[in-house]
Amino acid sequence: MKISYNWLQQYVSAEIQPNAAADCLTATGLEVEHLTSTGGDPKLLQQLRVGEVLTKSAHPNADRLALAKVDVGEEVPLDIVCGAPNLEAGQKVVVACVGVEIPVKDGESFTIRKAKIRGEHSEGMLCSEREIGLSEDHAGIMILPDTAKVGQTVLEAIDLYSDYQFDIGLTPNRSDAMSHYGVARDLVAALRAQGKNASCKPIESTELPRDLPSVGLSIEDASACPRYSLLKITGIEVKDSPKWIQQSLKSIGLKSINNVVDATNFVLWEIGQPLHAFDASHVDQESIIVRKAKNQEQFVTLDDKSIKLDKEDLVIADANSALCIAGVYGGKYSGVTENTTSILLESAYFDATTIRKTSVRHGLRTDAAQRYEKGADPEILQQGLERAVDILRETCPNLAIEGYTSFDSGALKPAEVKLSLEYLDQLSGLSFSYATVVQILEDLDIKVLNEEGGWLTLSIPMYRSDVTRPEDVIEEILRIYGFDRVSIPDRVHSSLTFQDRFQVKPWIDRLAGLLNGFGYSEIMTNSISKSKHYKGLSEEDMARIVRLENSMTSELDIMRPNLIPEGLEVIAYNINRKSDNLRLFEFGHTYSKNGEAYSQRRELAIYFSSPGSLRHWSGEVAQQDFNAFKGLVDALNKSLKLSAQSMKVWSGSFAQGQEFMMSKKVFLRLGEVLRD
Repeated sequence: MKISYNWLQQYVSAEIQPNAAADCLTATGLEVEHLTSTGGDPKLLQQLRVGEVLTKSAHPNADRLALAKVDVGEEVPLDIVCGAPNLEAGQKVVVACVGVEIPVKDGESFTIRKAKIRGEHSEGMLCSEREIGLSEDHAGIMILPDTAKVGQTVLEAIDLYSDYQFDIGLTPNRSDAMSHYGVARDLVAALRAQGKNASCKPIESTELPRDLPSVGLSIEDASACPRYSLLKITGIEVKDSPKWIQQSLKSIGLKSINNVVDATNFVLWEIGQPLHAFDASHVDQESIIVRKAKNQEQFVTLDDKSIKLDKEDLVIADANSALCIAGVYGGKYSGVTENTTSILLESAYFDATTIRKTSVRHGLRTDAAQRYEKGADPEILQQGLERAVDILRETCPNLAIEGYTSFDSGALKPAEVKLSLEYLDQLSGLSFSYATVVQILEDLDIKVLNEEGGWLTLSIPMYRSDVTRPEDVIEEILRIYGFDRVSIPDRVHSSLTFQDRFQVKPWIDRLAGLLNGFGYSEIMTNSISKSKHYKGLSEEDMARIVRLENSMTSELDIMRPNLIPEGLEVIAYNINRKSDNLRLFEFGHTYSKNGEAYSQRRELAIYFSSPGSLRHWSGEVAQQDFNAFKGLVDALNKSLKLSAQSMKVWSGSFAQGQEFMMSKKVFLRLGEVLRD
């Protein structure tokens, strides 16, 4: 998850430097995996030129490349070969001329030179935002505004915006931190626990008018949708967003689309509340129905993908058809377009399990779905609407609120937890003062309802559905107070036990040492695999595959039945980067099931990939083939004193192979995979 430092600072009263903020967040459990400076290097931008694409023509020898003549203010336009899909004549673009040094990752760089690309001369490069350090956008070249002057430096043509980006490795239980305000809450709580003067600045928004007319709303499944708010807004003018909105979204790698869509995205990333805007003119009788889908009901997504819905999917519909997959994806025919003048703006809370199953079922992993499936905040529905309205007012001077309807099933209530202060000290190994405990809890929006006899009765905010026990509350207190402030005892007492059974690790260490000696390197791949790797298996073998009910992505959906596909992916990755002489091995578990019983076993996979000859410092060339690999395996068997009692030809999904057996069980397979 990406968080902008400048955006975050808007909600924190205390000044804190990016590195210090990253350290503080990591200590609270919001691990900052990367801290990146964004906004571009002024020295580089000073060398880049504004160019105008005079002509664009097809490359005679490559379908995906184009030839462009680009005016950079010199006497003769430059000929540049470009593969960007968004290149068009008449655009103002960023040009790296011959001699400019473009940075890449890990401090490396490359210098632009005259080159021949598929037989055509190229005298520079048209740059994307990522290539010049402005953002992570690499979908196409950067298009400059028409006001940019041909030949001037890019530094002169754009407003340089300096920022830092936190890349936070968020744990699944922390959906409350999937927004800038949520991260700011933890940062402020930690700063205050350190004795610093800090507070969360409130987000100001204009309250909705009272006594508004009702908007048509029918909730047919209150268990899947316990809360729902709907606002009708007229006077909408679909146009570009204010610059500050565009910059905020850009700072976390999002593209600006238009003022309506950007307002919903901004609220999502500011406070964590997903919103969805319907074109009111495309909603029958401007009345919304929240219902379960009909089995095999046809639905077309915003990106024109046609899918068949399941009867367990929750949809937002009108009297005629489904308009949106609730909490997951918008529909093609009710979305906001440049002709939209009135919208129905949705702010809802959906059941996490329902959204997760729908998202996984259809492979639609969106920002909104990620928040709903982990547990959104049902208390901020109206705040999200009010914030969006304030943002839209900046670009829509004739905006008017024409109606509002809100539904609450009453099923959602804050959880209560009783915490013993004595148990807190006992479990933490510290002695907390009452004032310190109350301050940390209140900074985390955990209310103290009552204190009696050393027991606190606490009301947990509904966005923290993972906090259900006293131990959870203690963890919250400790992560804000600082785990590093818990002292480590001078002595640790433990009991030694002996197990009289076969130990696997010495054998693994011995095999690893032998393979290292033969020049092999150990790899470690993901135990979660892709079912598409096993489409050719028989029905019996497919039934033995362990499938995930709640996969993190639509592709990674099974536990690997063997190690080979992931190893081949590693090899393919290296070969595609000109590293084709590979010696790899992996120890890992594989998984299977038999009926309702599950099992796992440890396997060793060895990979040998060669271009046909072995490059050596002495200059000698040795032929490498299947038999050479078989020689390695024979050497390992001899070292381990293993010998096959029988051997037969085995193919499986390989070009050729052999299978070795001992006590009527297969203990070794060799196979060859041919390159495409």
